[in-house]
Amino acid sequence: LAAMAVPAALAWWWWQRRERSGVSLDDILATETTTATSAAAVGHPGDDDDDAAGDGGLIIDDPLEAVKSAPWPAELPGLAQIIAYDDLKDEILDAQPPDAAESAAGLSAQDRQRLRHALMDRCQAHVAWLLRLEREQRSLDRMSRKGMISAADYAVFCAFAEKLDAEVTEVRDEAAWLCGDDDGAKGARAADEIWRIAVQIWQQRRQQQTRDARDKADREAEAAELKKKEAHDTR
Repeated sequence: LAAMAVPAALAWWWWQRRERSGVSLDDILATETTTATSAAAVGHPGDDDDDAAGDGGLIIDDPLEAVKSAPWPAELPGLAQIIAYDDLKDEILDAQPPDAAESAAGLSAQDRQRLRHALMDRCQAHVAWLLRLEREQRSLDRMSRKGMISAADYAVFCAFAEKLDAEVTEVRDEAAWLCGDDDGAKGARAADEIWRIAVQIWQQRRQQQTRDARDKADREAEAAELKKKEAHDTR
């Protein structure tokens, strides 16, 4: 997850313009295979950690910080997105001719795009939890071995980790199905890359939220200063 090699501008543009764009997951993956982008070019996952936590008192609704302080949930946090994707898939497949194979190859471009968007929504609901799990799993395993956390608490963590691991696998399988071709090459690439793409999009959204919050705070500070100056001039 930490190695995010998807071009930042392309990933963020796709997420923002997805409803009006014909760009597909297939296209993003194909572009990635021909574009060499280093981690330095797209930024590092921790670059905005201080900004997200606050800049001079600036308070930002940061999803990673919210996840860090939350208890491990009993159910996947993206359950609604999982159900939405499954329902959409069933709806689309049910509308196909009775003799049609249950493969994405025969679906219309619009239906495939709707499914790709729904699948990426499903990913976005779990990225922050994946990052937290990656950071804390070894520590929690070690604490459990040393008896530093209760068996009950560790069992809750393990149950969630198992569910999240299953979700990662299911999403990869769906990406392979959606982007599959005759020889399976596109599907295999999609399965390998979808979570990297999801993390990159999530990171770009987080950075954009930080910039937007800072810009808003600057505008409010300028307005307050202008109001103070006007009040002073009228005296």
